[in-house]
Parts: sequence; C-alpha cells; structure tokens
Amino acid sequence: MDEERREPVPRESVRVFGPRCTAAEVAAALAPHQSAIVHGVDDAAPFQTLLDTDRILYLSRGILSERELAQLLAPRGEVSFDRYLDAQQLRRVALAQSVSELADALRAAIVRATKADRARCVLFDAGRQVLWTPDESDGDSAAAGLVSFALRSGVSLCIARAGDDPRFDPELDGDASDRFLATPVFARGRAIAVLVAARTSPPFEPAELAALDAIATHASPYLAAWLLDADDETPFRRHALREREQPAGAGPEPLRVDSAWTRGAPWLALATLVAVVLALLFVRVPAYATGRAIVRGDGAVVASFAATAPIDRGMTVRFHNQSLPIETAYTKGAQRIVITAKGGVPGTRGKAEVRVGTLRLLDALQGAAR
Repeated sequence: MDEERREPVPRESVRVFGPRCTAAEVAAALAPHQSAIVHGVDDAAPFQTLLDTDRILYLSRGILSERELAQLLAPRGEVSFDRYLDAQQLRRVALAQSVSELADALRAAIVRATKADRARCVLFDAGRQVLWTPDESDGDSAAAGLVSFALRSGVSLCIARAGDDPRFDPELDGDASDRFLATPVFARGRAIAVLVAARTSPPFEPAELAALDAIATHASPYLAAWLLDADDETPFRRHALREREQPAGAGPEPLRVDSAWTRGAPWLALATLVAVVLALLFVRVPAYATGRAIVRGDGAVVASFAATAPIDRGMTVRFHNQSLPIETAYTKGAQRIVITAKGGVPGTRGKAEVRVGTLRLLDALQGAAR
C-alpha cells in the first residue's frame, strides 16, 4: 500500500524537546494538533504511544544540530528550474549568441541556484575526446578526474571534500578543499557537458543537487544546438550556418529546398482541389431567414421577414440569445409576420433569425456573393 502523502508541517504546530525529556513531559506539553521533535533520548520505547498517534514528527537518540532542526521545521518543496532563477537569467540562457555567452549564463544560474562560490560549464569535445571550458581552457583529458567520471558514467556527484576522493584531479577539478557538486548534461542519449558547483562550506544538500540537475535538463537543448551537428534534423541549418560565416559584404546565399520535399507537391495540390470540390457539392450548411423584431407590451416578440421565407407555426425564433416558439404566422403584403410566445422585455428591438432548412455549401457561397 502506498504511504499517505502529507503536507509539510507548519512551524508553529511543532515543538522541540531536548535531551533527557520524558514521554510524559512531551505528552503533557503538547496542545491539540501539535507534534514534537524529540532528540537526545536514551530510550525510544516510552515514546511508542506518541509515535503511534502521530504526535511525534521526528525522534532521534542523538542530539540534532541547529541546522538539522531548521531543515525539519522548514522542509524543502519540489525543485524546479524557475524556482531558483528569475526571468532575466532565463532570458540570458535562451538568447545566448555564442557558446561562451551560454556558458557564462549557466555559470550565473548555477551560482544562484546552489549558492556556490564558483561554478563551471565544462564542455565535451567528442572528436578530440577532451573537456574544455570556454574562455578558460582549450582541452583537458576526459580520462581522469571527478568531472570526467560524471561525464563517462552519467552519474551526478556530491563530494564533501574533493581532495579526499581518489578520483580527484587538481588540473581539472579545482581546489582539493572544495565541497564539490557535478552533474552531466545529456542530449540525444549522450553526455555533452558537465555542470560543476564548488564552495568552501557548508556541504551541499540533496536539494541543491536536484537544482543543478534541473539546470542541466533546461540547458540541454541550448548546449546541443551549439555542440552537436544538426544537419540530420533540418535541411536549412547547414545553409544558415554557412551564410553566417560569410563576410559582411557578401550577398545572401539562396535557400535551397530539398527535392524530396517537393516531390509530392503536385499530388497534394490535386488532392486538395478534389476535397474542395466535394465539399462544395456535398457539404450542407444551415439556412436562416433574418428580420427585424420588437417585443410588444405583453412580452411576445413580433418579427417581420420576407414574404417568401418558409416560416410557419412551431418553428423557433432566435432573438437576444433566446429561442422562442412561433405561435402565430401570417403574410401581410411583402412581409411574413410571426408572433412568438412571451419571453422578452417590452420595447426591446433587434435582429431575429429562423432556421428554415439547409443549403449546399456552393449555393450558400453563391448567395453570399450576391
């Protein structure tokens, strides 16, 4: 059976009890709808009744630090990219004009999301099998170091002290005393970059690793656009990139359309023409007679139509968003007069409509043209 999902406990509904408190003292001090955090107890057995009745939020034999207590009292919610970044930073990532600008935008995003002292966006050159950082390094071996491990394994890393890890490489991973966080960026089923966050203290939390993962997911299509060959996706990208590389004074290159796209165009045009002709001949649309109407003193609607309109008792008049049945219909000169059931506000004027049948779409268009 799935566990019941509970909302975070409000801070004011939780009381904290320190070392050597007794179960009786906790039970006596708790008000209705309050729960307790109890830490530093020698024996948890006396608290079993409170646990069974959901009066204890958390019980620890050891003494919790202030930071750990704060984490219990203010649990983190779901991590998402836009929770940590404002619209300006999202815009920087989306509108980057070079891979260097994109890396700078991602570094700023990482620092904001993880409260890191330093951040890097390390890119992978699959052709040379090296890792490189825009504006910092041209290439380091992708065969050693924590960053390389994250790239090769596809696994995120959270290291309490980078230098204590046997995979650490100072040339690629930075300061040995750093708290280290890294996550790979995937595109088309392979790792193309690694995002790195580092700081002196305190240690990184799981929520900050989740934030870094969210940034990596968001950055994936933008990095892929700069790092991966996209010729297999669209026939236009190759021409656009070639035109961008031309000198400023060179004329634009005509955009060539792949012949495979135009091979079926004549058949598509013929099928469209046949569909239009069939629709004109066989599709039927409602036909309406329209006229002017007024609500007389007793609430009945009196409407006049052309004398040729095939309107009779039992049909329905649409007037001011109401559907009123016709009770009387007669011809007077060049007009067909109808009187409906009561249902209007006396003195109201407007357009009245009566559905008188259906027409072929072709006939309706010809009538509209006339």
